[in-house]
Amino acid sequence: MAQAVGGFLHAVTGSADQPPMGTAPEQMEITAARNGVIAIMAALFQRQTAGKGSHIDLSTMEAAISTPSGLIHPFTFTGRSPIRGGSDGNVMDGMHLPTADGEVTLTTAGTGGRAMEAWAEFLEEPKLTDARFATLQSRMDNWEELHSLVATPLSKRNNLDLMRDAMAKGLVIGLVQSPQQVVDSPHLAERGYFVEIDHPDSGSMKYPGPGFFLDGENTMGSRPAPSLGQHNLEIFGEELGLTNEELGLLRAARVI
Repeated sequence: MAQAVGGFLHAVTGSADQPPMGTAPEQMEITAARNGVIAIMAALFQRQTAGKGSHIDLSTMEAAISTPSGLIHPFTFTGRSPIRGGSDGNVMDGMHLPTADGEVTLTTAGTGGRAMEAWAEFLEEPKLTDARFATLQSRMDNWEELHSLVATPLSKRNNLDLMRDAMAKGLVIGLVQSPQQVVDSPHLAERGYFVEIDHPDSGSMKYPGPGFFLDGENTMGSRPAPSLGQHNLEIFGEELGLTNEELGLLRAARVI
């Protein structure tokens, strides 16, 4: 809903010749939550410095409007409305390209201004240095020929070898990974991202970490979420002061 009323579906996701397509995760809600965190910090800072807090008014629709920087700003500057599918022919920066055992996405970023020369050397395809592929616009104009030049060598190699070899050359490549591949990723294992937690009912499970490290340490706790009623005695007895008899009455009445 927020993606629709905020203009996101009209101009951002999907192809021009297809109906609007929403993003898979709740991206707008996540963005609104981020805005809420920033607003809370601002309100707390005001309370600390001015002695008075703030009433926070947060909008998920407005989060949708502000999320894609290429949506509203170009329209207000030029009067032209962006359309879906602007990156459909972007072979080198975002298109999913098949490999021998999956798919990858490439990027011209991080190549020191010599993107096509670097990829031509890596893929052993000298035609990639042709002037027709020198700029983003020229690559978009000639994307079908570019696609055939890039897709052929990629289709002969597997994902992990491509990633390792590309990284060794200073190139950036993204593997299109399944959830199983993400969980089993040697890169994430080396970083210590996933945390193994023993759950009393489900056994040992991998949990995603917080996404950051402090002084090189994963700050994620190592205990599972409490089961229903696990801390009744501590909360009702030790914190609220209820007696064992009162707790028994609550259990008998199925309150706890």
